[in-house]
Amino acid sequence: MKVEFWLAYKFIFRGKSKHISFISCISFLGLALGICVLIVVLGVMNGFDKNLTEKLLGFNFHLIAYLEEPDSQIAQKVRKLNLVENAVLCSQVQTAARKDKTIVPVVLEAVDFNSEEKKVWSKYLEKGNFGGLLIGKVLAKNLHLNLGEEIEIFNPKTFKPQKFKVGGLFSFGIYDLDSSFIVSPYSLVNNFLEEAEALPLLGIRIENIYQAEKVKANLISQGISGISLARTWAELNQTLFSALKLEKITMFVILSLIILVACFNIFATQTVRVVEKSKDIGILKSVGLNKTSVNFLFSIQGLILGFIGVGLGAGLGLFLCFILEKFHFIKLPSKIYYIDYLPVLIDYRDVVLVCLVGLGFSLLFSLSPAIKASNVEEAKALRYE
Repeated sequence: MKVEFWLAYKFIFRGKSKHISFISCISFLGLALGICVLIVVLGVMNGFDKNLTEKLLGFNFHLIAYLEEPDSQIAQKVRKLNLVENAVLCSQVQTAARKDKTIVPVVLEAVDFNSEEKKVWSKYLEKGNFGGLLIGKVLAKNLHLNLGEEIEIFNPKTFKPQKFKVGGLFSFGIYDLDSSFIVSPYSLVNNFLEEAEALPLLGIRIENIYQAEKVKANLISQGISGISLARTWAELNQTLFSALKLEKITMFVILSLIILVACFNIFATQTVRVVEKSKDIGILKSVGLNKTSVNFLFSIQGLILGFIGVGLGAGLGLFLCFILEKFHFIKLPSKIYYIDYLPVLIDYRDVVLVCLVGLGFSLLFSLSPAIKASNVEEAKALRYE
């Protein structure tokens, strides 16, 4: 085997023809470009997924239980369940808000803030405290609202406005949340919710968000009275996260075609090399190198080019991901996208998968030239020598 590796190295890097060396460079550079692009794109897709999940689950609960009537004792019972981190009363009402002559549609969310829930919200609270309504930063800007000012919220049943004081401004970095949501302590809008006949809910936060289905099943099996239905965060955002998952798979398949095209260069390089090295193959076979060794010799050349291309592409891709993650110099319009910069998250399982795909294609496209090389006849190769 040492002989085959040594010969493969000589054929790739020590050939007499500069043209062959140039083609070898083009081969692995094309593969490196495909690997780099695929790693960066998958990193961006993972970044979008993680960033969006964190922000949505900072605002929304991991599990929502529908209650027959508001009861704080149900929340206390649920908090004792396994894997449950916190449980609080909450409710949502679609309505409208008015400041001076400006009226905008909003969603009023009432939350029975306890110490644990305040810790979660404190990360996103830019100004103020929990003593009044919490207004999204974009919504406050659109209504020209400042801390301490009053805003009118319309009751969706009676259409009568009720004044509330603005206690704080929050920003999740998601335009839809920051521009159309108002959050209030539950006790502050209790009467308002009763008049609006709002459906009482129980917001549950879980230690591991991917255990939501298990907690839901446990909640149902406990048979806690007053709970009629429960839905996990994945069910509530099924369309969004399914679209992200499908987009990631689609991008992987499409961009893998770049790697496939790049590997055609390896096929062309090896085919040309077999033709040019016919005399050398004849000599090697005449001194005892068998068909299997010749096959291995040319297969390993394609694999070496693949290793170089994959290594170079993976290194460049990881470097670009690091730069994008560190500096956020690519900005996005927040009104169109959920976030205002290009997020990146490197999942090394994806990196390994991309590298294996690149190496697999490299080996696959080297097999045909290698078989052709192993079938070269010594007599024909050396006829005119």
